[in-house]
Amino acid sequence: VHANRLFLSFGPSLQFSEVGDPMAWSPVVGAGEISAGSNITGLLSLTGESNESALLVSTEKRLLVLYGDGAHDFPLIQFSENTGAMPRTLQWIGRAVFQSNFGLSSMTASQAFGGFAASSISDQIKPFMDERRSKATASMIVRNKNQYRLFFDDGSGVYVTFRPNRD
Repeated sequence: VHANRLFLSFGPSLQFSEVGDPMAWSPVVGAGEISAGSNITGLLSLTGESNESALLVSTEKRLLVLYGDGAHDFPLIQFSENTGAMPRTLQWIGRAVFQSNFGLSSMTASQAFGGFAASSISDQIKPFMDERRSKATASMIVRNKNQYRLFFDDGSGVYVTFRPNRD
């Protein structure tokens, strides 16, 4: 759910319902479809520096941000053309956290152009993450511990604890 609409994706297709009615999918009443260009791996509502709504749309190769709140003013803006989120890894813990081809990454609200900034958070465990690229089976957050947890198909996992007021 984002901007009072139901969003869903399959393949590269991002579809959204009419405002306030998740059962109405006709373009005549305000529903619509946008192509992300490649298979979508995750959707996540973001909080930025303004009141404008933003929806993170991830593919394995790039990140896109959908701004706006209407069928006629939903610009899908490319945020990153060389990194994206692997399937089953995108979570929100005060920031978007996900596994990319480069390891664990985060996307936080900023004063930067577009309202968001990206950073890598797994430099110290890069060999571990490189061995498990594209092998994530699930991810979750543990709010009371401020943790992001990622699980792999070999039975291993990794967790990251975020300290308050620190990147």
